[in-house]
Amino acid sequence: MIVLGILLLVMPEGVGFAVNYTVAAGILLMGIYELVAFFRTSPPFRNEGSLASGVILALMGIVIIVLSVGDPENQIAMMGIFTTVLGFFALYRGILEFFSYSRFRQLDAKDTGWLMMSGVLNLIIGVLMVILPFTGLISVALVLGIYLIVAGAALFAEAISGKVARKH
Repeated sequence: MIVLGILLLVMPEGVGFAVNYTVAAGILLMGIYELVAFFRTSPPFRNEGSLASGVILALMGIVIIVLSVGDPENQIAMMGIFTTVLGFFALYRGILEFFSYSRFRQLDAKDTGWLMMSGVLNLIIGVLMVILPFTGLISVALVLGIYLIVAGAALFAEAISGKVARKH
C-alpha cells in the first residue's frame, strides 16, 4: 500500500484512470489484511471494528473494480463516489484507532502511541476527502496516495504493536 501511495504521489498526472483500479486493488488488499490480522490476533486484543473494517474494505474494492470496467464515464463517476466514501471510511478508521488505543492502554500495552497518531492522521485525511472530493484526477491521486501511505504505515504500526502486546 505504501508503494502504491508513493507511485500516486510521484506520477499523479500519469495515473489517470488507472488510479481507480490501483486504489481498488489496494483497498481490497487492505481489507484482506485486516481480516487476516483480526483472526490472527489473540481474543483479548481483538477489535471487532477491525473485522467490520476488513469486510467493508474488501467489498468496496470488489465493487469499484466491477463497476469501473469499460466506460471511462463510469470510472470518473466511481472515482468521485469512491473518494467521498473513502473519506467517510477514513473518519471511521480514525475513530476506530482511538478505541484500539484506549483498549491497549487499559491492557497496559506499551508502544501504543502509533495507534493515536494513526487515528489523528486518518481523521485529517477523512475530513479532506469528504470536503474536497471533486478536485480533479490529479488531486484525487495525491489524496489517495497520501491515504495509502498513511494507512499502510498505520497497519504496519498496528502489526508491530500487536506483536509487542502479545509478548506481554
